[in-house]
Amino acid sequence: MLVATPPPVVLATSVASYLVAPAAGRRITAWLEFPAAHAVSVDAAARRKADRLVISNRDGRRVQVVYDGGCAATQPCDSVAAPLAGADTVLYAVADGLHADIASATLARSPSRLLAQMTQPKGGPPPYALSGPEAVWSTSGALRERPPDNSSPPRTLTTAVPGSTVYAVARREPVTAWLARTSTGDAVYEQIEGGRAAVLYSETRPGMRLTAIAMLDGGRVAVVAIRTAAGVRTASVLLVTPRQPEPAVLVTSVPSPATLAYSPGVSAFGQSIAFRRRVGSERGLTDQIVVLDLLRGTTRVVATARLRTTRLSDPSLGFGRVVWSSSQIAGARLVRSRVLATPA
Repeated sequence: MLVATPPPVVLATSVASYLVAPAAGRRITAWLEFPAAHAVSVDAAARRKADRLVISNRDGRRVQVVYDGGCAATQPCDSVAAPLAGADTVLYAVADGLHADIASATLARSPSRLLAQMTQPKGGPPPYALSGPEAVWSTSGALRERPPDNSSPPRTLTTAVPGSTVYAVARREPVTAWLARTSTGDAVYEQIEGGRAAVLYSETRPGMRLTAIAMLDGGRVAVVAIRTAAGVRTASVLLVTPRQPEPAVLVTSVPSPATLAYSPGVSAFGQSIAFRRRVGSERGLTDQIVVLDLLRGTTRVVATARLRTTRLSDPSLGFGRVVWSSSQIAGARLVRSRVLATPA
């Protein structure tokens, strides 16, 4: 059943930078800024790494820069990774080519707190998640956690399965879930604190990859499965439930040509999921922000934008609202980028 949604509220606007990877907290909002002058494509609107991290209060009226990489012509402008927002804390990662830092920040005008520092893994910062009062990250084959305010030392939650590489993590206390890649394919692992890690789902079909993960209440896991074939990409959200052999397919995009970047993430809160779905045809593709309420069995289309004129970021769902960014384009040029929010 489709449900109507009210017009969104504009939290931030820029004509010089793509505002990307927004995060919805209870009392705060965070996003990244990627300078348009350094963008090689308008698909920069869907970036998850950028040059600057900005945090604001919930309505966007009080704004401060948390991190500024100061990128130049010889730098890639991707040193800070997508933020995650809790009640009033933002968790983020910075990778400078040598080290990778996991840090937290608030709206208080004080330095960020360094939670962990490690040798930078290949490809950028390690996987990390923010779950209630705990920050979780992957390092040296283990999943570690620590309060974002550094009020206690880090501890090990679990050790990754030998022969696998962790590349995404999610947590809803007392359950930790992660995506890992092995020589045979991708798998969803889950562990209840104090127990053993178990495989919830394995994806071994040719051309299929599991790329993003989010947790719902009750131990269920939403993952993005991407199928690549004949130069086109199709993304689906799978709902993986413990003790059920096969996942349920919640939503699927239409095939998207490789020339149009499409590797969406997924956001979950409570029993709801937010996803950037691609619909239409090659003559006129459109992106939608959809919110699925699994408890009520409803689907809401929060935003719709034709790729010819607009690019949308992945949404962030949390604390009664959904937040995303929308970048208006003209040809290969940015006209305006905005961070938007609407009740969930």
